[in-house]
Amino acid sequence: MRSNIMRTPLQFYKQQISEHQQKIKMISKKLWASGLLRLAVFISTVFCVYFFFGNLKLVIGCIVLGVGLFLFLVSRHSNLKYQKNLAKQLLAINELEVSISERKFHHLPNGAQFIDPSHAYSQDIDLFGTGSLYQYMNRTSLESGAKVLVHSLVGNQIEAIPKKQEAIKELASLPKWRQLFSGSAALVQTEVSSDTVLSWLQSFKPFTPKKTKVLCYGFSLISALLI
Repeated sequence: MRSNIMRTPLQFYKQQISEHQQKIKMISKKLWASGLLRLAVFISTVFCVYFFFGNLKLVIGCIVLGVGLFLFLVSRHSNLKYQKNLAKQLLAINELEVSISERKFHHLPNGAQFIDPSHAYSQDIDLFGTGSLYQYMNRTSLESGAKVLVHSLVGNQIEAIPKKQEAIKELASLPKWRQLFSGSAALVQTEVSSDTVLSWLQSFKPFTPKKTKVLCYGFSLISALLI
């Protein structure tokens, strides 16, 4: 991590771009091989069932082994796809940082929806809008994160400044962790806002009596004993 800090941010971003490009190529090859391997397992399972047809034990063994191996490969394939998507997201993050370092950031969300004419200073210092501080510094991936950033910018809470400075110093020394956190968050597909989910949880009322929980534990225990 210290070597990352010694380099300039631009050098770090360019190195990360190269590393993630190589990683994407490597994972793409693994995905191709994984697809062929799944096909081979499927064909082999069908062949074994056909070859040992008439011997029930061997047929069942081939099916169980084939299905188990196929499901394992499907899970592994899904994991590889996630790793590739994450690598693509991390590549995009670093390419964006290089672009921003060249003063090319006016295509990013500018936070115009947060402009408040009644606020004491948000319009005077170009806090939101095209070319604003928000547009330049915003790296949030979720709507809830954007709202937290906006609250920090307009909150005017000077007593929290030292704590924020310490947090920024700590995060500044963890560039890879920071990008991994942002990349993982960007891959989360949300159809419902976090505020709505919190509202549901706060207003949730159980529709089953409390005794049901005891019955569930009892049924599970009796089932385990019988097995």
